[in-house]
Amino acid sequence: MKHKSWHIKQIFSIVLILMFCIGILGVANVKGETLDKSDKIMVKKVIAKYFDDYYQSFVTYKLSENMADYMIDNDNTFLYKKLYEYDILSSKNIGTGYEDYKLDLKYSGMDINGSTAKVSVMRNIDYHYKGFSDIDSGLYDTQYQFTLKKMNGNWKIDNINTTNENYNYFKSEVSDFKVTRAAYSMKNYRDKVTDVCNQLVEESKTQNKELKNLNSSGISTLSVSKGYSWANGIAYAKRFAKAKRFFYIVPNQNDCTNFISQCVWAAYGGYNKSSDAKTKKNISSKFRMVKGVWYGGTGGGSSAWESVNPFYTYVNKAKTYGPKGKGYNNNKLAKSLTNIQVGDVLQSRRDGKKNVYKHSTYVTQIKDRQTFVTQHDIKSRAVSDWIRANGGVNHCYIRGIRFSGAKFVK
Repeated sequence: MKHKSWHIKQIFSIVLILMFCIGILGVANVKGETLDKSDKIMVKKVIAKYFDDYYQSFVTYKLSENMADYMIDNDNTFLYKKLYEYDILSSKNIGTGYEDYKLDLKYSGMDINGSTAKVSVMRNIDYHYKGFSDIDSGLYDTQYQFTLKKMNGNWKIDNINTTNENYNYFKSEVSDFKVTRAAYSMKNYRDKVTDVCNQLVEESKTQNKELKNLNSSGISTLSVSKGYSWANGIAYAKRFAKAKRFFYIVPNQNDCTNFISQCVWAAYGGYNKSSDAKTKKNISSKFRMVKGVWYGGTGGGSSAWESVNPFYTYVNKAKTYGPKGKGYNNNKLAKSLTNIQVGDVLQSRRDGKKNVYKHSTYVTQIKDRQTFVTQHDIKSRAVSDWIRANGGVNHCYIRGIRFSGAKFVK
């Protein structure tokens, strides 16, 4: 009997020990989760602070003085600080600051390993340019990758990478500066970045004067043809710059001309504003397209539909069926561009070879001496801002295409 009682006591003791251990492990796990959750919150606050400081400066035209509080000083972050400085000061010079903005950050990945955090986030921002509170502008689906380090209990940004167009432009300017100017070969990297920033800001001071003909108050906004409804093209452009489209989207940020072809197709009657079902049917039946030559769909499109230069060549080509365009200002700087009209397509390049352009956009509004364009993931962007981020008045070449009535098989 004593033997049995001893065994019962032993089992009871073991159960108590196990319960105690489970309790400790449970508390440890909860504590670990709490710490992890706290770190995630702090990391998100730092990233939000970075973006808010950036875009609030477009409202105030004042540079943030507290970036050192959440950014580690290295060559990567220095480049971003100078890009930020260039963006704000040049925007002030050409008058493309914001009256207000609404920021939306969508996190697609966050890996925290000890004192290092790697974060992937998509930035969306809606805003109004100063003086244009009735025109909704926006930049969408821009990818950012952040690396942060935890130092003395605080998270700080250590590295940034992005598909932001302004960053790619600024970085290319720094790269070209390094290659083409032998006199600077012995200067350190930060000196070169600073020189580029100062030079671009200085060039922006004369941009408005240089573009006086571009933003003329006499620009016509009348429809150029009954067969080409620019109003339908604009409605499509503004809706689908942000919204999910029925068409295939070309990956790797190469979707600009694919989107523009859709706008032109919409203007020729392919887009039915009152019926998405009818629009989808028009896409599948290749209505207002040209079989084997100029077409798009849910699975991709032709070269003339998706690529900048083949599009220009094709729409300007004499033909019986298909979109009818007429180019203007080809291989000339943006400052010689005049008489833009809504419904036109504009294509740009930063220096480079003749007839080899890089981007396409659609003219969606002209108001108070300012022209606005819409493109893939960008709604109602000021042309002057677009020029600023594509080489400025001395390096940005823009050609236009005006469309008129055309014939289609169906």
